[in-house]
Amino acid sequence: MSTSSSTQDFRLEAARVIFGASHCRSFLFADDASSDTNDEYIALHYFKSVSDELAEEKAYIWFNVGAAGVDPTPVGFDYGIEVAYAADATGAERAAAVLAAMDAEFLANGRPLCMFKVDSSNAALLLVDNAYPSEISAEVNSATPKVTVSILRVGKGGDLGPTKEAIDVSAETTSFEVKSNQTGELILDKILQGSNLSLEAGFLDVSQENKEAVIGLGVGDILESGSDKIVGLGESRLFQNASEIGGRLILHPIRLDLSDTSADFVMWNTLAEFSGINYDGTDTQAMSASFSANLDSGIDKKINLGVFGSKWITNDVLR
Repeated sequence: MSTSSSTQDFRLEAARVIFGASHCRSFLFADDASSDTNDEYIALHYFKSVSDELAEEKAYIWFNVGAAGVDPTPVGFDYGIEVAYAADATGAERAAAVLAAMDAEFLANGRPLCMFKVDSSNAALLLVDNAYPSEISAEVNSATPKVTVSILRVGKGGDLGPTKEAIDVSAETTSFEVKSNQTGELILDKILQGSNLSLEAGFLDVSQENKEAVIGLGVGDILESGSDKIVGLGESRLFQNASEIGGRLILHPIRLDLSDTSADFVMWNTLAEFSGINYDGTDTQAMSASFSANLDSGIDKKINLGVFGSKWITNDVLR
């Protein structure tokens, strides 16, 4: 007589919440064979991790057109990324060259911060999006730039710190029931109408930085005067699309290193909906917020609401 056994994957799991408005940048290449972009570079400043313990890195992308370009070696940068293409390259070919150069640099050197996508409606338009919502600044340094950079989302995000009580990710599926008069209330079929993802948490870190991230970059706003900032709620967000003022949310298990994203949960685009801060002297103060996922059209439609696991951080999922 034979026996069999099985092992179940039982786990106690706690996660850190990482949130912030991510940067998306559009690199637009003019399809002009008579022009080039030699002596031009794009500056990219970024953090290798969401952890503030890691220093900011400063990189730049420089263009070598028709083998006639020279590395501008601007002062104050850690390294440069060469982008080479022919003098008569089309806009799509220039975008592809940038894509290949950044892929090679970021993936080969453990810098999986940026993800890239060539816009299907315009092959000369390259969208660059940072995977983790840490700060990325960019600018074009040229007297007559032929590469333009536009910021579609702004803001710096990071670890929101310890949470009070449990973090629950909830899912709701809506469907239409197909019934027939001949079968009464018996259900013949269901038509899927949509799914919703949401998360609620209370954050124990009620610092100015967290108020800026959760309230100021959410349904509220930030008022600045020199180096001073105040955070509050008003009418500045009225009638704005949540997908345009939202950010990216990541749940990262605390048992794993930041570089290990195998068990991460990600909402590509969500708005922090601040719900309150308690002032009860007999209980720990916490700042409560909820997050509901919005569709992100820049992601593969199979997973453009939310995703589990590490596949989201690779580039091919965005193409």
